[in-house]
Amino acid sequence: MKTIIIPADQSNNFYNCLNFALMFEQTTPIDILILFENKKFENEYFQKFEEIVLNFQPAFINPESIIRFHITTGKIEDEICVLVNENKNSFFINTFAETNDAKKNGYTIENALKIMKCSAHNVVTLPTGKIPSSIKRIIFPIHHLSKVRHKVTLTAEIAKLFGADIYVLNANVSNQSTVIKQCGLYSRQVVNHFKSIGISSELYETEGKNLVELILSFSNEKSADLIPIIKERNSGGVFGRSYLQDMIINSTIPLLVIGPRKGRISASFKTSG
Repeated sequence: MKTIIIPADQSNNFYNCLNFALMFEQTTPIDILILFENKKFENEYFQKFEEIVLNFQPAFINPESIIRFHITTGKIEDEICVLVNENKNSFFINTFAETNDAKKNGYTIENALKIMKCSAHNVVTLPTGKIPSSIKRIIFPIHHLSKVRHKVTLTAEIAKLFGADIYVLNANVSNQSTVIKQCGLYSRQVVNHFKSIGISSELYETEGKNLVELILSFSNEKSADLIPIIKERNSGGVFGRSYLQDMIINSTIPLLVIGPRKGRISASFKTSG
């Protein structure tokens, strides 16, 4: 069972998060944990939660799936990190595009970025507006900042879960021949690996000066449903932080922010990246 943690930030996009979570319930039982920010009157939370259950629990198709809630006792971003890190099978779905007024909603992009940095697990962040009805087209970006094996493993898992195609994008923004050669080699190896485990995959290449623009332009062209990106170990640096933040702010496509940890892949997949 997958535990999916969602903050109730009082925005319309909160319901997008719930609907996105239900997409996973089509293939595996899920445990939706809704976080409410601590306030004086708990009765309000019970009423809100009852409304959510009435609206969404009938949509469950797996009898093992459940929905529950938790009232925070401190800062919401701190408690999310604790809850996610306690459960290895959990991930966090958030949206923040409508929560610029911190006093009104209590959840901002700064909260989201803090959660991504402190969490050892994966975070799905959704844009404002519509979400895909399913995950059928995944854009897998490869570039000089991110050549991490665990992204291959998790992306393959999601692709198999939804029967999705994976478009591997070698996005070149470097003028160093060694980097260009390594990324090209890695891209071909990734495509071959996906194909070897029965996933439809194609390789595309693009080049330019702005990495985020290259990735998002191609993703929009392909009508992508999900873009997995790595939260680099050095994301505290200026460039790493800028790449992650720019992707989150500018993407109109759901992002899967993957924690940088080791994953197991078959012996047939070898790379120095």
